[in-house]
Amino acid sequence: MRFCTGSLLLASLLLFLQTVRGTPNLDGLKTSNLKRNINSTLAARDLGSTNQSFLAMVNALEVMQSKFWDGTTWPLGIAWTEAVFNTIEWAALSSIARYRGSGVASLVDKYYSQLLNFFDGENTTQVLSEKYDDMQWVALEWLEAIKFLGVYEKNSSYIAKFAHRSRIFWDVASQGYNTTLCGGGMVWTYSLLPYKNAITNELFIASSIGMYLYSPGDSIGNPPVSAHDPKYLNAAIEEYNVRNVSLCPTS
Repeated sequence: MRFCTGSLLLASLLLFLQTVRGTPNLDGLKTSNLKRNINSTLAARDLGSTNQSFLAMVNALEVMQSKFWDGTTWPLGIAWTEAVFNTIEWAALSSIARYRGSGVASLVDKYYSQLLNFFDGENTTQVLSEKYDDMQWVALEWLEAIKFLGVYEKNSSYIAKFAHRSRIFWDVASQGYNTTLCGGGMVWTYSLLPYKNAITNELFIASSIGMYLYSPGDSIGNPPVSAHDPKYLNAAIEEYNVRNVSLCPTS
């Protein structure tokens, strides 16, 4: 089972959105007429100053929501890519919420209300009929929303809903973990055995760690699950320990 660079790049993006810690002055920031004085010729892997990087992120969020959002969802996306959009945007809001400036509160409120609408607009039925990697993006997106609420506000009703959906999709996706084919790890789908790929397995590590670290538990589901349930940590460790297995036939 070989790991690819594509998912690592996405993971790096999410890490960047969560760890940027500058404090640029956003007084008077208007997203509809944002001054785009960002250096558009930044070299690859050179994001410039923290201030440049932060404003570039805000610009990207504005474009995404002004050009592709219809009030409930991103209609040009498909079920799993919408979950990816949502994951990244919740992470972006967490970073924005940590910054100072008079423009921050209104900016966060605007996009927060939009992303809340997606909870009801998400096509969960379709994702549950897709592959195991797609399902794990749903778990990750609502874990990211829970992390945002920990920064921005405490709203137990939303947190409980987000936790329940994350738990449902992790439970279904975890059925793809298989110890009899190729030495262990996640299958992509049971209709294409014994195929296993890197991204599905990497996402299982990420979603399992996320469930262990960030889920507050789920009292809606039956049986209830407590916060920091060790089954999630154990799943991540077991999956990580088979990450170098390459016993499956390759094309």
